[in-house]
Amino acid sequence: MSAVLRRNPAFDPKQFLQQQWQKTPLFLPGFLQDYLDPLSADELAGLACEESVESRLVRRHGVRDWSLEHGPFTEQLLQDLPAENWTLLVQAVDLWEDQVGILKELFNFLPSWRVDDVMVSFATPGGGVGPHFDYYDVFLVQGDGQRTWQVGACSASGLRVDETSGLALLDEFKAEAEYQLNPGDVLYLPPGFAHWGEAITPSFCYSVGFRAPSVGEMLAGFTDYLLPEANPAQRFTDTGREPAESCGEIKPENLENAYRSTLASLADEQRFRIWFGCHVTEPKYPELIEISAVPLTPKDLQLRLNKGDEVQRARTARFAYLKAPGSASVALFADGKDFSVSQANIQLINQLSETSHLKKRILRSKELDKEGLDLLLKLLNLLNQGSLTLVTNYPA
Repeated sequence: MSAVLRRNPAFDPKQFLQQQWQKTPLFLPGFLQDYLDPLSADELAGLACEESVESRLVRRHGVRDWSLEHGPFTEQLLQDLPAENWTLLVQAVDLWEDQVGILKELFNFLPSWRVDDVMVSFATPGGGVGPHFDYYDVFLVQGDGQRTWQVGACSASGLRVDETSGLALLDEFKAEAEYQLNPGDVLYLPPGFAHWGEAITPSFCYSVGFRAPSVGEMLAGFTDYLLPEANPAQRFTDTGREPAESCGEIKPENLENAYRSTLASLADEQRFRIWFGCHVTEPKYPELIEISAVPLTPKDLQLRLNKGDEVQRARTARFAYLKAPGSASVALFADGKDFSVSQANIQLINQLSETSHLKKRILRSKELDKEGLDLLLKLLNLLNQGSLTLVTNYPA
């Protein structure tokens, strides 16, 4: 895959967002221009053998019979697989292969904090994971080879799911459309739409998935965030009540009192803003964050920037920001932590929040004020953040 990817100029992001995004599936033939696979089947298999990489192997044994195994796998097991009817899936390959990570830039008309990861699958003829649906948006980018995708109706709220194989497969599947994807083609699927992919020839698929926290996750996460600061003196009260007519009855006014006091604790929009920004930038694999062994001083950073070193985003880094109306500051979120930065540094914040790695030309020291340098230091190492890395770019 070339270092710079180009999507089909006929694709209109604004029209797509208005007409298809989270509404209807869309087949995009020739979406990716000048396509070359960034890795081989053997290289993907090598990743699936690594302890730190999340991988799965799905085998098909019959018309409606699948089995699921979780990695890491042994080289021998993968070498002994038959020529047909299996799929190897490796999660978050964008964290390991830069040329896979570049795929995310094809979808830069969507916020970078919405992107989850790029899962790569290699399937042999007949291979697939069966009929299923996802709770999130996904762009299925076809790599080398051919794959057929059948798409059904929106199923998230209706059809029964069978999980006996370890896979959440639909008991019933009725295709309403069928597409044959060739290299560079893309199939977009909104949340909830049933789909079933099957390889025609040995083939790669790059699944660019998007984060979609459930209401349950947000409710649990936000209450966990609030609990440490909850005031133990704030209690249920029933001042001025009448004598109880029946000892076991909960009066409507008591229930209303409890309900309103609980809702009042959750109705803190400012705290929710901070929690949400931290939540959507939480790293998927925090164990992969690399922390600098020796913290830099402001003087060290200034010297290295002056000499031409590059400040780049770590592969695992996730950034987002919030601008409050009428505020002179911006809330910057990096890997689950929040930082208050003045509006004067909005250009730096924008650059940090882009999906691509930062380049030295963006971060010349003369373009950074003290606040900007202090922020880079925090993100580099002073808070054990690991969101940025400093890359030597001059002769020793």
